[in-house]
Amino acid sequence: MIREFGEGIKSTVLGMIGGIMLFFLITNMMPYLQNDIRYQSYTEKAKIDTILPIIAELCLTHDTKTAQMECVVDFYGNHYDYVLHNESFRPASIFLEKGGICRDIAINICATLDIMNISCRYIFVEGHVFNIIDFTEFERYSYCTYDGMLNCRHN
Repeated sequence: MIREFGEGIKSTVLGMIGGIMLFFLITNMMPYLQNDIRYQSYTEKAKIDTILPIIAELCLTHDTKTAQMECVVDFYGNHYDYVLHNESFRPASIFLEKGGICRDIAINICATLDIMNISCRYIFVEGHVFNIIDFTEFERYSYCTYDGMLNCRHN
């Protein structure tokens, strides 16, 4: 009977620890999940900009997905005029004219790549966002991060 009582306490304590860990995980991940949802909606809004299909069409002239992706990243990177702060998302046409912040370049890159059927997501760190781009080419999986510089890994 004492052994059963001890096992019950052990199960209760382990359950409580698991619950606390889950609570902290959810609490700490919530801002990132909310950002991801918000940025996905920005991506959809960005696709309405009439300049995105032109950039996509230009970059689709390259033969490989790697070259297409590099074309998009280079295009925005070469036209990136960083501003200290802007209140709301700037679609490509405004971004190219007035500059923007990390949020603007990340969203416009993802929106353009999405039009080209190249997968792009966001990585959020404290006060910053950048892209992760993944694709399969020549039967190998590749992913790249873009945070002012393109870094790729090929498997």
